Amino acid sequence: MNPGSILIKTAFIVSLFTLMFCIKREKGTDRGLMEKFFYASGLLIFAACAVLLEAFLSHRYYYSYVYENSSNGLPVPYLVAAFWAGKEGSFLLWILFLNVMGVIASKRAGNDGITMSVIVMTQSFLLFVVAVESPFSHVWAKRPDMFLPGDMPADGLGMNTLLINPWMVIHPPVLFAGYASATIPFAFAVSALIRNTVSEWIEKAGPWIMFSMVTLGAGIFLGGYWAYIVLGWGGYWGWDPVENSSLIPWLVVLALVHGVVLQRRRGELVRTNIGLSFVYLILVFYSTFLTRSGVLSNFSVHSFSESAISKYLVSFILFYLAISVFLFVKNRKKMESRPLEGQWSWDMLCVYGIAVILAYSGLVLFGTSMPIISGLFAVNPVAVTESFYNSASIPIALVIPVLIAASLNAMVLKKPFSKKDAVFAVLAAAVSFAHNAPHTSNPVPYALSAASLFIIAGSIYDLAKIRAASLFPSRLSHVGLAVLILGISSSGYHSTSEKVELVQGVKKESGGMSVTFNGMAGSGKTYLVFDRSRSGINSEIRTPYYTDVKMKSLYREPYIEAGLLSDLYISPLGYSSGTDMFDGIEMTKGEARTAGDLKIEFIKFNFTGMATSRPVIFAELRINGAAVSPGIKITDEGERNIDAVIGGTGRKVSLVEINANSRKIILSIDPDLKKKVPQSAVIEISRKRLMWLVWLGSIMIAAGGAAAFIRTLKRAGS
Repeated sequence: MNPGSILIKTAFIVSLFTLMFCIKREKGTDRGLMEKFFYASGLLIFAACAVLLEAFLSHRYYYSYVYENSSNGLPVPYLVAAFWAGKEGSFLLWILFLNVMGVIASKRAGNDGITMSVIVMTQSFLLFVVAVESPFSHVWAKRPDMFLPGDMPADGLGMNTLLINPWMVIHPPVLFAGYASATIPFAFAVSALIRNTVSEWIEKAGPWIMFSMVTLGAGIFLGGYWAYIVLGWGGYWGWDPVENSSLIPWLVVLALVHGVVLQRRRGELVRTNIGLSFVYLILVFYSTFLTRSGVLSNFSVHSFSESAISKYLVSFILFYLAISVFLFVKNRKKMESRPLEGQWSWDMLCVYGIAVILAYSGLVLFGTSMPIISGLFAVNPVAVTESFYNSASIPIALVIPVLIAASLNAMVLKKPFSKKDAVFAVLAAAVSFAHNAPHTSNPVPYALSAASLFIIAGSIYDLAKIRAASLFPSRLSHVGLAVLILGISSSGYHSTSEKVELVQGVKKESGGMSVTFNGMAGSGKTYLVFDRSRSGINSEIRTPYYTDVKMKSLYREPYIEAGLLSDLYISPLGYSSGTDMFDGIEMTKGEARTAGDLKIEFIKFNFTGMATSRPVIFAELRINGAAVSPGIKITDEGERNIDAVIGGTGRKVSLVEINANSRKIILSIDPDLKKKVPQSAVIEISRKRLMWLVWLGSIMIAAGGAAAFIRTLKRAGS
């Protein structure tokens, strides 16, 4: 037992006592002990966080979590970020945020022991999870084959190279602030149903719903930007299951935000909003299950490995799901709402928008959960492809702008469409045509661009004409959405890319510039060096390219040069030292290929002695016109290579591996030591058109949400 573990387990016990005093508060027998015990649990949680942070800063590698996520050479900002680099630390950060938010929410809850019960119950569960998989476990307990009790490793394994980025310091805390805040509206909703105060809960929960939408959305946007600048595959959203697991609850809370507006203004959608607040928290925990249980480890590049906490996460999800369904069904008649009026009223158009957002969330949820769903019916689970999500996203991206435009008119003019819309539509279509025609004939970007431009024009017109401060947050967010769709459309359908194979010292032309590969430089963390010349200006480009020891995988980072019309994006795809081109040559029967100075043809297989216990399999080759037949002989001791020599060169050819069923072989050929084979690299040179619109749109959506949150906060305080 160590100080950190003692603090976590004590905080868990104190939380259970807090829960007991929450119940007593409801019975009227509590005398302020609920707050005192909750604050005490918060101090213990804060102390545990401080102990873990100090362990990272002081390199206390006897903690397995510190050993696995940091090293001596890691800069201080990343030693701090290592706190939440793994699942144990990220859970502890979540608990800290939840406790702080619980303290703030308790001021609004007053004597409401039910609200605090839900918050404390969630905190207790998360503390239990951290107690089960503790960041304070010793290295000798987790790695008994490597360390003896009391051992102190001299250095840690280091942080995953992909995480050594400034956004690692910002992105996870913002995301977990969104996760933690999801508990608060859920708690207020539970209390409202039990106390029969459903008409009042929105005033307490509203600011938290808005805050959660802003922080979770900002976390997602930051993650997309991080992926674009670091991962090197050229995009910002790959529909990875773990990426989707944050998007799904965010879409739900986005729908809930619009429902809150309707309930506040008209007293509508009370039942819907209560239900969505339940669904939101449950999906947050489902997202956590997908990300941190290891269930998607075979389908996601981000997922953690298999974990012992899976069963606890599932149990908690089912527990809260049961509570939600029971309370909702029992109190469904108490949740009275004002009926919606008019098929094309502003209210109804908002409801249509909410329905579309939820339908989209459901589609993404289905696709993301496919490995789990298919695993229930098949031995080998399967996942959906990117085309599934793209096909679902395009109609949504067209319908939402139409609904936004119609709702803007319905709010101001009391009708969905007006004469000015015809003018805006024509202008939007004309600009869309001029924008897309030079780059693509695909009709999808034309439609997406026209819809986006229509929203931008209509929103700016409304703001200029009405000049109401209350409209600014929603219009800013809607314009941001339109700019985001325009950026996604432009970068997706206008971008160009070309794979270029470069031999060291040989200049090649591509996309109006010349590129020369100079070779690999550095030691340990190496990088590829290129010279680029464009319009008479020369510059050097260096792209990291090395094997990450911790992850045992190739690490590649792109070179990005941001521009007004397009980003220049150079991603290294492959590297050959020259001699390694002669190793691992895979060929199919009948195939011909070149390796350095050799032209190799795989003619056929030749089998001898198949009726005996010692058969020999030869691969008949023709190398630079000469017949060569390396083979593999089966002996009692196993396989033995029968090497062949290329006539006139003295170079040996080995048959490394053979698969007669697929008719494939793998060869290894001695390099010609008399000849210096040049290094080579394969890169992808892309032009990502108008990428800055994607980032601008994301910022505008977040800024609009933040402005709405501030207005909601002022309203709640008044």
